[in-house]
This record gives sequence, structure tokens and C-alpha cells, in this order.
Amino acid sequence: MNRQLRLAAAATMMAAVQFATAQVKMAPNYFRADPAVYKYRMAKVVEWKGTESEQSTTYSYDSRGCLIGEEYKMIDQPRSNVYYYTYDDKGYMIEKEEWNIKADQTDSLVSARHIYDRDEHGYVTEYARATLHGTDPGDRTLTEDVKMKFVYDDQMRLVRVDIRQFDYPSNKLEDNVGRVCKVEYDAAGHISRVSQIYPENDELVWAEEFSYDEQGRRISIKKVPGPNYDPQTTLTWTWHYNSDGDIDEHSCTNGFGNKFEYDKSKLSSETFMALEATEAEWALQGPLNCTLFKELPMEKGFTHAPIKEVEGEAYVMYEATGSTDGIDHTIAASQLQIETNGSELTINSDASAIGKPFAIYNSTGICVLTGVLKGTQTKISTQTFCPGLYLLSATGQTIKFFR
Repeated sequence: MNRQLRLAAAATMMAAVQFATAQVKMAPNYFRADPAVYKYRMAKVVEWKGTESEQSTTYSYDSRGCLIGEEYKMIDQPRSNVYYYTYDDKGYMIEKEEWNIKADQTDSLVSARHIYDRDEHGYVTEYARATLHGTDPGDRTLTEDVKMKFVYDDQMRLVRVDIRQFDYPSNKLEDNVGRVCKVEYDAAGHISRVSQIYPENDELVWAEEFSYDEQGRRISIKKVPGPNYDPQTTLTWTWHYNSDGDIDEHSCTNGFGNKFEYDKSKLSSETFMALEATEAEWALQGPLNCTLFKELPMEKGFTHAPIKEVEGEAYVMYEATGSTDGIDHTIAASQLQIETNGSELTINSDASAIGKPFAIYNSTGICVLTGVLKGTQTKISTQTFCPGLYLLSATGQTIKFFR
């Protein structure tokens, strides 16, 4: 073998070894307030405080810091909307259910379900949504109306999402991809443009164009409508940073904007804030609709934790992260099943779960009972529980049940 061939062979072998040993980074987790990362987490948001229109969102977490519930209610309404989240054994969210629950918990309705398929590194590969489509108020059948397939580049950056949506004329999900979301990046790796197109004729639906300052902080998004998009108006949203590195003002060419106040004792990098939308909804609706505390960018380029949104008199309350119920953070691989019989709950598990702690939360996220799985079958009395929806959290799993 001559020298050039030997060098070529060596280079090929080295590249193969580097490829084989390269490790794919784990996906970011937007739903877990990991105590190893965060000191504080969002606990409650109150809007229009002290008025007849007051509304609040309460966030609840399991022992790992995973966001398991969001309850949204208006002060003058007899029902509340609750989001419940389910996680895989790595702590990534794989299901979100939207419930509408009567105040006395005598009636509840699942209005939507979101399912996420993820790869071994936590990246979403497919997403499916089901919502209520029936015209009869008594029809509680969920119908699948959105399916998405996610594509990433070699750096595991999202570059394309193929979207199929519900076709009302045929009364079913589209057979073929009806819309494509494309994501482009600049030289610094920031998102520069997000566009949605009709693939059949490559027609632009709309595009969002991003700009950043010299520190890499988002300062504007311009939304450009396609030729047939309604309305035919180009809008620009801007963010202004003060000397503390915080966004003091957000504005838009449509006249709407906001101002913010911050807790200078809490860094944004140490504070978990729940996203306003999930990864899949981000692809469907656009990054503009995937923000933190209302109009603040999801990249969290600001320095401190926001506590007030001036318009709407909205306030954010935080709490310390970490377990306060004595439950450890171990994620086990055992599979749980539960059975309910009147006022008795039975937890069935395999032998590997024996000795593991469990916790039961009510629909508002309050822990009502803790204990330890004492065998492959653990029986619990729920006699003292108020009627309603509960969540059992154990061995890294969350299971819903009714009392």
C-alpha cells in the first residue's frame, strides 16, 4: 500500500472512530424544574389582580421537579381548565391532557390530548393532537386533528416539521403533508427565519424573521404574510434591554406592548419558568407564540426573574425548587398499574419498585398522601379524599385516577 493510500485509510478509520464515539447531546427539557439546575420555579401567575376579571394559573410539580399540572381559573367562573403532564423514565414530557373541571369536581371533560414520541435522547420525533370536533355538546369524543414529523440536522437543531391537519371537507386528517415548517439559522447558530409553506406549490403561508444584538439577545421579530395570508399586514415586535440586562419594554407596530419589573435577587438562569407552548405547538404556531411570561422571549436573554407585567396587572410568584415531601428523585424503570374500587386504591408494580416512595396529589397540585410501596400490590384507603381527580407519582411515573 503506498503512502497516500495509507494516509487515506488512516483518515477514514479516524473519522469512523470519531463518528462512533461522538455522543448526541440530550434534548433540552422545557418541563422540568431540575433542582440541580434551578433554585426557584414558577408557582403561580395572577392577572388583572383585584378586579372582577381576576384570573390565575397555578403550577404543580412532582418530586423530580417535573411540571405535572397547570390549573387556570377565572374568579367569576364555575369551572377551571387544567393541564396534566405525563413523563417518560428520563423525565421528558410525553403526554399533555387538557381538562375542563367543574368547581365542585362533579363533572370533568378532557378537551384535548397531546402525544409526543421521543428518541433515546429526548428529542421529539412525532407529535399528535386530538381535540373535540363534534357539534353535539354531549359528544366527548376526541378526534385526531394534527400530526407532525420532526427533522433535525447533525447538530440536533430542528430544521423541518412536516404537518398534517384536519381536513374539514373530508372530515378526516389529511392523507399527505399539507404544510411544512422550515427553520433557518444564522452564522452564530441563532434562529434567523421560521417559515411555513404549502409544499404542493411552495407557496409561503407566513414567515417570522429574527434579529439579535451583539450579545446574541433577541431584539425583534418581523412577521411577513404570504400572498394569500389574511391579514396582509407585516408586523414587527421589538424588545428593549436596560442597563441591568433585563427587558424593560416590549412593543409592536400594531400598538400593543408591555413593560416589566424584575426580582433582582433571582437570576433568570436559576429560575424555571413554564413555557406558554410546547415544542410541537411552537412548530405549528411559530416561535412568536412560544414565549415565557407572556411577551418575554423563550431564549431568556434577560438577566433576572420577571415578577410583574404592567399591562393587565399580572404578577408571578416563585417558590424554591427541591423535594419537600421526602420523596427521592430516583427514576425507576418499573411499570405501575392502578385499580380503584370505591374508596380503595390498589397500586400494582413489579418487585423492583418495592421500597420506592410514592405521592398522591389532588387536582390543584397539593400533596395529600405520601408513602412507600410495600410489595407488588399496595392498597391505599382514599376514604378521606374529596371526590375528584388525583395523580399518583411513583418510580418516575404519573398516573391519573378518580376518587
